[in-house]
Amino acid sequence: MNRPGGREAAGVFYINSWLRMAQITDGTSHTAMVSEIRSHNEIGDFDHDGRGIMHYPEGPLYQHNFTPNSLVPDQVRSIWCVTTPEAPCVAAFNAWHDRNYIVSARSNHPGGVNLLLGDSSVRFVGDSIGLDIWQALSSPEALAGKPLVTDY
Repeated sequence: MNRPGGREAAGVFYINSWLRMAQITDGTSHTAMVSEIRSHNEIGDFDHDGRGIMHYPEGPLYQHNFTPNSLVPDQVRSIWCVTTPEAPCVAAFNAWHDRNYIVSARSNHPGGVNLLLGDSSVRFVGDSIGLDIWQALSSPEALAGKPLVTDY
């Protein structure tokens, strides 16, 4: 799937996306839309951790760079990095820059995260899911060489 200007899309939602449901060629039941994330805000510190802010370019998006509940820290804006064992982060940049912003799906549920699929169903996805399957779930189309996601 290509964005306007020829850049490859990394999932269904991206800045200025015009993707229509009909363009999800591997089926909406095989395409991730939204997952859980964790932040320091869960304990009431809304002034410092920017993960989960809804109306901001760096908002509540998450990526499929790493499997759910990864031990790899999220890469966020330096002023919004409040790391905890459950939501680790590193200060990756000082100003808005979407290429450095990486937030993994994380939850309070032991062993995985809830994932909303394009057909409006919700599935629990275990932490042990293979990275290739996790990344294929984020693609709006069946890509050559990528596994067909049917069971996970």
